Amino acid sequence: MDDLATYYRPPAFDFAPPPPRERHSRLGIASFVLALLSGFAIVAAFSAIFVMAIDAPQRRPDTLFALAIGTTILASMAVSFVGLALGIASVVQSTRKRVFGILGLVFNTILFFAMCGIMAIGFVVSRS
Repeated sequence: MDDLATYYRPPAFDFAPPPPRERHSRLGIASFVLALLSGFAIVAAFSAIFVMAIDAPQRRPDTLFALAIGTTILASMAVSFVGLALGIASVVQSTRKRVFGILGLVFNTILFFAMCGIMAIGFVVSRS
């Protein structure tokens, strides 16, 4: 009997659960979605500006429509800034995938600084 115990060992089974799959970061997904929404709002606002410029090129844009466009642009900049913060928070997470976080971070950075640049150009042109 002792001989059998020395020669036969039952197979060792590892009943540990498989390692959890890395999931996409919810912060990253939120950052990416905010970048898409902000980009869509900016494109819509500039399309409305071009339509207004073509429709009445000699008239001053001091209507409620122009106010709504300006508010849309400022709101989309604020949304883009929030998406930028969410993208940074998403990239810092170590247990989640970073794809959407990086995409949201890049798109929100481009949108935010492009709008800051366009506003700076508008301020310089309006002063001269």
